[in-house]
Amino acid sequence: MNTCTTAEEIIRSLASSRNVCDKRKAHDITGLIQAGSGEWKDRFYVAGFANTGAAELAVVCYLQAAGLVWDGSGPAPHSNWLIALEIPQRYPLLMPVAKFLKQVPWNSHVFSKHFMPDNGLPPELQEMVRLVSHGWCCFLRHSQWSPDVRVMSLRTIVWQISRLLVQSKMAGEKNSLNAAARDHALRRAQAGEGPLGPPLPYPFDDAAQAAAAMAPQAEGDSGEIEWKEG
Repeated sequence: MNTCTTAEEIIRSLASSRNVCDKRKAHDITGLIQAGSGEWKDRFYVAGFANTGAAELAVVCYLQAAGLVWDGSGPAPHSNWLIALEIPQRYPLLMPVAKFLKQVPWNSHVFSKHFMPDNGLPPELQEMVRLVSHGWCCFLRHSQWSPDVRVMSLRTIVWQISRLLVQSKMAGEKNSLNAAARDHALRRAQAGEGPLGPPLPYPFDDAAQAAAAMAPQAEGDSGEIEWKEG
């Protein structure tokens, strides 16, 4: 498959649509591709596109970020990930689903069929557990997950995933898709150990925008996991 040509065809088709959601998809996919040759060069690129059955369009991405996998006896370092971003028809009004392909992280925000999640999960995650959706990832609440679609983009989603992988975002651990990984991460944090590695740079060139995005949480934002259904 010629990924570049396929990307051009997909973007052209979405951009020519009368549907504003399709136009937004074209804009955000273009931004992802540009990030792979710009601020995220050597750590991220769009590897192709797929029809996963769960969504009309899935963007398959390569991401380099220090994380952990389970090697059968304990957590082991791993840094090269292949992720499918399954984009719903009504994106960005509905969040995409992130699904890890091949290697699945041993991470409190990624479902593993080998480690059962906490009880008391919301209905959409209970359904994911029932289906044994190995490799599915949830996101954390932060400013970019607000209803303000001018802030949220596919780039901020990938950036947030990189933060989850390297454990630089530790708020919202009350409920977990992998309690063992959560407890391991919290023990590391309590011992004063830093992130496993650097996350991707924030995807805004403007320093003021980046500073605003990293500002403390607004009043009333508990920082807990906000479960989103794709």
